[in-house]
Amino acid sequence: MRSILNRIPSLHVTIAIIPLDTLSIEMYIEMYMIRTQIYFDAETHDKLTRLAQSRGEPMAKLVREFVDEKLAQEQHKESAHGLVALGQLADRAGWSSETGDVADRHNEYFIQAWEKEQQQKQQ
Repeated sequence: MRSILNRIPSLHVTIAIIPLDTLSIEMYIEMYMIRTQIYFDAETHDKLTRLAQSRGEPMAKLVREFVDEKLAQEQHKESAHGLVALGQLADRAGWSSETGDVADRHNEYFIQAWEKEQQQKQQ
């Protein structure tokens, strides 16, 4: 047993626990964030400052959260606009909910409308 242990090189592992200091945070921000400058009127700035202080968070984090939330809302609006456009396409193609099968046969109707448009372009 002793001869086997003599053949295995010793392994030294050093584990360093690095506290999250200002330098670490700055490096993270530089790697993953894009710096930008925003101007607020005094009232908005004061409100953000008070909210940030009450939450114990940086104002920049609050602004990022608010912007992300608004962008998500806009994305939902764009999806709704797509549905409206889809309804307009159905109207142009002469589809009617009176048939009662639009939900079941929408793919067929799309193909027919597309083929009709292609034929009109070739004429």
